[in-house]
Amino acid sequence: MIFDTCNPKVSLIIPVYQVEDYLSLCLDSVLEQTLLDMEVICVDDGSTDNSGWIADRYAQIDKRIKVIHKENGGLSSARNAGLRAAKGDVVMFLDSDDCLQPWACTRMWEETLQNGAEITIFGADLFPAYYELDSWLWWTLTPGRKFFPEFVPEALFSTIGATPFVWRQAFSRELLERSQVMFDETVRYGEDVIFQLEIFPYAHAISFIPDKAYLYRFQRTDSLMANEKRDEDGRIRKHITAVEKAAEFWNKRDLTPKYGGEFFAWALNYIVSDLKRYDLKDERSVSGEFIESLKRTGLMACEPKLSSAGRRDLKTLKSKAG
Repeated sequence: MIFDTCNPKVSLIIPVYQVEDYLSLCLDSVLEQTLLDMEVICVDDGSTDNSGWIADRYAQIDKRIKVIHKENGGLSSARNAGLRAAKGDVVMFLDSDDCLQPWACTRMWEETLQNGAEITIFGADLFPAYYELDSWLWWTLTPGRKFFPEFVPEALFSTIGATPFVWRQAFSRELLERSQVMFDETVRYGEDVIFQLEIFPYAHAISFIPDKAYLYRFQRTDSLMANEKRDEDGRIRKHITAVEKAAEFWNKRDLTPKYGGEFFAWALNYIVSDLKRYDLKDERSVSGEFIESLKRTGLMACEPKLSSAGRRDLKTLKSKAG
């Protein structure tokens, strides 16, 4: 069978690190894709187990799979290496312990072709089946059908599914090249949120679809997400860093004057929700750090644009800061 390896329809980027127990199942789901005209870029980020070897074996089986071996640099570094190598008209990300439905890439290509979507946000199911699913995770993995012919703040800040997971989104390569947005390699947590906050404003068309094309491995005990959940103070501080990094980008790209009020309201809700959810050891200090971050980035100047809900969130934050 002949594939167009120079101009594939879809590029699928898979960061690989210490996943020898999961990678074969992940790559099997890739080889089952109904879309044949695709490329798969496995980025071995300095694995010391058999992950790199497994990726190489699959590349021998299917020439659409290419493997990049690099020194360990973290998830963002691996994804950026994949982005630099990608040739497809549509770019997707797949975590190496997760899987795709067989029709996933076909569906993303159809959405791009039929509706001109530069970002497509889709749903996900958990595997193995997990029945005690918290309501927030079910909610964010279950978007409805919605289409925005151009960027509006609603698409990023208030539509179900816009954040926080980049692995359930497909991006046009034209958008990636036009925006010049890459993953921030200086952060190790919250990089998805930063990437989305930076790239969404440049999209000409954004499509939310209910199709659950992704299978998300829930509760892997050795994952980065699981490790971060054990340190709630550290986790919220990294969320604050993500907000600040994105705000700095918005300032640099002159996005704040137009959309800063919506960004500020979202950031407040994002952090105040954390404060309500987590049992923090140093809540007062964390709250004060966020207020100082808002001042440094100039977001606090957007306070007059806040809705009544935003003002309540700000009041809550200030009260916790003491």
